[in-house]
Amino acid sequence: MPLIKLMEMLGQNSGLLTISKLITFEDKDELIKRNTIAFEMQKELAKEGLQALTEVNVVNDLKQGILQVSASHGIAGIKTNTVVFGWASTLEGKIQELQIVNKIAASGKNVLIAHFNSPFAERPDKRIDIWWRGEDRNGDLMLLLSYLIRLNRKWKKAVINIFSVADSEKEKLELERLIRYSISEARIDAEIHVLIKDSDDIVGVLIKKSKTADIVFCGLARGNGTFEKRTEIIERIVNSLNVVVFTQNNGMENDIPVIFSLTKA
Repeated sequence: MPLIKLMEMLGQNSGLLTISKLITFEDKDELIKRNTIAFEMQKELAKEGLQALTEVNVVNDLKQGILQVSASHGIAGIKTNTVVFGWASTLEGKIQELQIVNKIAASGKNVLIAHFNSPFAERPDKRIDIWWRGEDRNGDLMLLLSYLIRLNRKWKKAVINIFSVADSEKEKLELERLIRYSISEARIDAEIHVLIKDSDDIVGVLIKKSKTADIVFCGLARGNGTFEKRTEIIERIVNSLNVVVFTQNNGMENDIPVIFSLTKA
């Protein structure tokens, strides 16, 4: 439910959230009850004061089903442009998730992977951290998502911190200039912190600086790479912070997110 609450925050006033549950033909009991399942999903959302469209999709294979449903999803002419996952609980599931993300990227949809270690605090002075690498335009999408979160009443006083790491003083000045330009164009108030690299352990620096943040946005790199290594890095981050959202901008950086959240049977 925390993941759905986050997605509802992102879609408030301007977006559309759909929650899809996937079942296979082997799930005989759920096949019979699929309409009931969708209805029960709506009841659970209503109990939490949340609003979203719910659907149950029957697929031959969960992995291929995720790809097919997410790539083709749309409602009444509204095109889904953002697909959201919770971080899987098993090593096999995590690697499979990154493989799926790579394929979804080819469809031009933005991808978010979110993980929660604790619920959002109730205090008004919340903090949103963005880790900006300046690559793949992920920063633009992270800024947009932070802006959408601050539209919510409980987050309107949240402070947005933008962190980046430079190799030299010259690069630091350039990064500060680029970030300042981006937040000016987006008309978003944010505090800029560009650090000079003094360690090869960038992940350690990220964890230390963002330990107390309410939500942390990090870019999600593209490419196949070594999924095991990428999983190891993501695991280290999600296990150390309160709430983390890995963000991949796949070409719709100027659109308000029309969000599609996937759950597996």
